[in-house]
Amino acid sequence: MADDKPDLESLKRRRSNAQRNFTTRINRLDVSAGRLREVELSEELARLKDDYDKLLDVGNEYIDAQSQIDPTGDDSESRDALEKRYAIEQRFLETEDKIMEMLWSKYAAPDIDALVTQFKSAFDQAEALGKSIVVPWTQRGVYNGKLDRKLDELREAVYAWRDYRPHGKNKWMLLLSLREDKEQLMDEWTCQRDNEVMKRNCTEQNDGGEEEEDEDVAVDGASISAWGKVVACHIVALVRTSVGISALNGPDQT
Repeated sequence: MADDKPDLESLKRRRSNAQRNFTTRINRLDVSAGRLREVELSEELARLKDDYDKLLDVGNEYIDAQSQIDPTGDDSESRDALEKRYAIEQRFLETEDKIMEMLWSKYAAPDIDALVTQFKSAFDQAEALGKSIVVPWTQRGVYNGKLDRKLDELREAVYAWRDYRPHGKNKWMLLLSLREDKEQLMDEWTCQRDNEVMKRNCTEQNDGGEEEEDEDVAVDGASISAWGKVVACHIVALVRTSVGISALNGPDQT
């Protein structure tokens, strides 16, 4: 009858090889990580994770095999294997955090911050324009398109680094906030425009003197319609603000 017991010696050799590969790579990264470029650093991190997963797998196989061979015997060797696995896990997590922080600070943060600065500069110009004049619809379309393009560029950059917590999540929330600022500014310009229409209608009514009753009614109807638009645009602004706050205070605060 064939021996179905696991080959501990073979598992030990596999574990030793996996341990050697993992240790060699993580030691090399400790020394050379600062000199590697972004792509090289990302690739080395992926290879390190692969080595780590292989080491965990063969380590677990070895522990399981020991329990099958002698389930009631001395488990000191199994405890030793578990302690080694914990130490390996801690070292991997420390190195992973170090490399991800390096990738973020050297490559992600400068690019994202530059895009944020570009958007804020364009936004400030648009906001200043709206304080001095009622922005014509043509200019509104130009600024709206310009700000949307900059938000799209920022979104692509932030999305690429979304898994780098907490930095990625913080930048994503900043993106939502900037988008809300832009939408609110466009709503304010719409309100300004509707206010101007209402004022013009009222001025035309006052300058018309005594008119026929039906003409007065028509003018009053136009004024009421303009007032309705003003109220509506303010309601939209309040709703957008509420939605923005909800997005920023989402349920996931980890």
